[in-house]
Amino acid sequence: MDAKRFEPLTKDIPADVVEEIVDYYKAKRLQNQQQYFDRQAKRRHRWERWTRNVSPACFFLSIVAAFSHFLFEWLAGEEHHGWLHFFAGVFVLLAAALPVLAMGVRTFRAAHEFGRNKLRFEGMSYFLSEILVLAETQETPSSVMPLLREAEIALDSEHRAWLRLMVEAEWFG
Repeated sequence: MDAKRFEPLTKDIPADVVEEIVDYYKAKRLQNQQQYFDRQAKRRHRWERWTRNVSPACFFLSIVAAFSHFLFEWLAGEEHHGWLHFFAGVFVLLAAALPVLAMGVRTFRAAHEFGRNKLRFEGMSYFLSEILVLAETQETPSSVMPLLREAEIALDSEHRAWLRLMVEAEWFG
């Protein structure tokens, strides 16, 4: 007979064994997972904050570079070998390169979806910390078991969502 998923045990387990299992599960599974999700949320937040303004800044800087190019060309006049003409060339290069850099950053942000993943990780971290708090308020170890089941279902769901994203991302493989 195959055991169904999350099917309760039919045998009575001694209370001290249940308490030991619950404590072990909270320490090794829930706390570690909660800390992992918290770290990942903070990591995604740093990347989100750092890359958020790069594309608009590159856009406006490319406009400034284009105007600077025209200004240096105008100031250089007929002198095609002077330092003003050299800087005009540098600014035209910047005017062309900055939008490419902005597009690269936008592609990087879209591929990693920092804002969305930060919220996902924060949500799961918060959920697991709430489960841990609720588990501490339960009177008996056996009354904690439904909370642990709920946490495991949530972790399983998050893992399945991650796997689904990985299958979609590996279209070229």
